[in-house]
Amino acid sequence: MGGLMKKLIVSDYCAEINEKIEKQENVKRVPFFIDIEDKSIVADDSADIDELIQLMNNSKEVVKTAAPTPEYFYEAGKGYDEIYYVTISSKLSATYNSAIIAKSMLEDENPNVKIHVFDSKSAACGETQVIRAIQEQLELNKKFEEVVENVTAKIEKLNTIFVLENLDNLIKNGRMSKVAGMIASALKIYPVCVGVDGAIEVKYKPRGIKSALNKMISAIGELTNIYSDKILYITHIRNEERAKKIKEMAEEFYDFKSIEILEGTALSTVYANENGIILAF
Repeated sequence: MGGLMKKLIVSDYCAEINEKIEKQENVKRVPFFIDIEDKSIVADDSADIDELIQLMNNSKEVVKTAAPTPEYFYEAGKGYDEIYYVTISSKLSATYNSAIIAKSMLEDENPNVKIHVFDSKSAACGETQVIRAIQEQLELNKKFEEVVENVTAKIEKLNTIFVLENLDNLIKNGRMSKVAGMIASALKIYPVCVGVDGAIEVKYKPRGIKSALNKMISAIGELTNIYSDKILYITHIRNEERAKKIKEMAEEFYDFKSIEILEGTALSTVYANENGIILAF
């Protein structure tokens, strides 16, 4: 086989990307679509997060989100020999299905192409973890099959924790029950949620944000006892101060390899809402 293998990672735009990931130049992202009132927003880097938050706060209606279509994944992957798709949890979105369809479209055109779709079973910086894991495997020149095996094993061990200050959109979108949401709001409860096999489960129901952040930090220790080989990613929705506070707290208790703060994308903003925090490790 002549020529250099062209390898690519394609994720959806719920994943955050920092400079370290970007400078590898092997990642593309495909957008979601957000419909709010009569506005349609392409949820990529062009989306204005502050405007989105304002629109959501002023809207009585359900904010609708649509997954990237198969065509987006197909177009992104065209012309590559080895493609790794990374999607938001298949339990939260149809994105995974779109990537699977794109995979078969590309395989029909080129029987030699190697494609794998990773269901991150997470979102936001959980997807960032998967992207970074693939990059690390490629840096080590691992074969396609090894990359798939090693990254799949990583996903199985991946933990996601989040604290949301505003549950409106999760309730409006049916991702959380109305009653649970109403009780939480009334009692100033900030649910500390964890990802369990790609679904969202409430782990603690502390009252007040301070208590919630403490619980979030202690939950890290309950989910894993190995830190030194892990990166802790912290995604925040327009509250860098809170993210920095969590970073300080995490540094105090755990010896992560590194702790990196990421700014939430438009899609994360819809579900985590302003001041939401997501951790993945």
